[in-house]
Amino acid sequence: MADFDVTIKNYRCFEDARPASIRIGKGMTALIGPNHVGKSALLRLFYELRGVWSWARERVEYLSSGRNDAAKIPLLGLGDPSEVFCDANERGIELELRVGQPYSTPEAVPYMERIKLTCERGEVASAWACEPSFNRSDEEVLADGSAMESILKDLHGAMYIGPFRNALSDGAGEYYDMSVGPACVEAWRLWKTGDNKARVRAIEAVTQDICEVFGLSKLEINASSDGRSFQVMLNGRPYKLRELGAGLAQFIVVLANAAMRRPSYIFIDEPEQSLHPALQAHFLQKLAGYASEGVVFATNAIGLARLMADKVYSLQHRRGVIAVKTLADTPTYPQLAGELGFASLREAGFDHILLVEGVGEVRSFLHFLRLFGKERKVMLLPLGSLNLGKGAEQDLADLRRYARSISVFADSERTSFSGAAVSERQELEDICRRLDIKVGLTALRGIENYFPDNAIKAELGPRHSALGPFGSPKNGWVKAHNWRIARHMTKSDLQGTDLGQFLEAL
Repeated sequence: MADFDVTIKNYRCFEDARPASIRIGKGMTALIGPNHVGKSALLRLFYELRGVWSWARERVEYLSSGRNDAAKIPLLGLGDPSEVFCDANERGIELELRVGQPYSTPEAVPYMERIKLTCERGEVASAWACEPSFNRSDEEVLADGSAMESILKDLHGAMYIGPFRNALSDGAGEYYDMSVGPACVEAWRLWKTGDNKARVRAIEAVTQDICEVFGLSKLEINASSDGRSFQVMLNGRPYKLRELGAGLAQFIVVLANAAMRRPSYIFIDEPEQSLHPALQAHFLQKLAGYASEGVVFATNAIGLARLMADKVYSLQHRRGVIAVKTLADTPTYPQLAGELGFASLREAGFDHILLVEGVGEVRSFLHFLRLFGKERKVMLLPLGSLNLGKGAEQDLADLRRYARSISVFADSERTSFSGAAVSERQELEDICRRLDIKVGLTALRGIENYFPDNAIKAELGPRHSALGPFGSPKNGWVKAHNWRIARHMTKSDLQGTDLGQFLEAL
């Protein structure tokens, strides 16, 4: 599905004097800021309005004729039915969903470009109206609403994970979209021991994901005899879950719930909670693997946001109003390493920094490092824009003083085996050599050209094939797909290649 924009007015702390607007799409989106600026409220909106998304989707064909619609739709999970209205004024809620990019339609008919959803102020937030707008007016034909319908379908199919994630809670039932306590344990037992092979495989995949991230040789997770907790066999030794700490418990309960729901989007509050910095990026990457579209997360860890998110939004109090804006400042490499806690990671055994092109490549290389057993010694950083004329050499020199062992790996963009890398990559290579930094440029065109055919088909389907040494992606294959393809690869797929040799030597 294409990206889409959401604009929010008079919902909770977001006034119409300074509307909140964010773009959501494939990949990861991060919300950062101090406490009590609305990060959690912004995430929770997508859960509370689930009934509204469903209603609007069902009415897309009606709306495509240019008519407005209205209905009584209760919101989810409210203690006070009026709590979602903004306290700063007496006006109602207004939301706008806009298709992120123009698109072609059959027979060039107009398409539904955006919808405006409004809710009248009252004792209960239930009086909703929907007004469509189109890329052009044409009263003679029915507009195409397929993109908007897809957006609404995915919003309805999203999963919200709140900030308090306790698998051992005595309170049975649901915490927002998660089964918790005995309900989670029972669901795990039924999926693991039932007759449905797909469910059994899903539980096995969760177990394998946890095993990989924690570096375990063997892991078995079962319901305890009383059905109130998990019995964990860790490297052949039995433990009660409460003996193993909140970090492992969070992995089990969150990944299990995500595997059982298979949502379109996952909205998660504070994914870094209870996790050592070395595990936070791995947790987000594994979690994103269970979402068909993407992850939106709220965090206080600015380094984690910059490392993993394709888009980062900052929420700040500005003259009594909460402002949401794209995080524009670009940190130096030493600053980013500091934000990610490299000093504490060094104490945990990390002794090397590897810079790769961007956050998409970071997610691919997280998997590659696991394949080569390097995930607990190498810290990843994104190179960023590769605009080398604006201080990149000085940043790399400063990072060289910050860490003794550094490597850089980037796409060459070459078009033949005998061809040279593009000029900016050659310049990057020259800078690294001057600074005595180990550098690798792909012998093939780019990272995508190392992906085997079976991994590509496993993720994108039979229409797509291996690119060969210098082919370019097409048929809807975009950079955001790369890390999802990479996770299907094995070590043998990279052995014997220049990329595999580079990883082996780290």
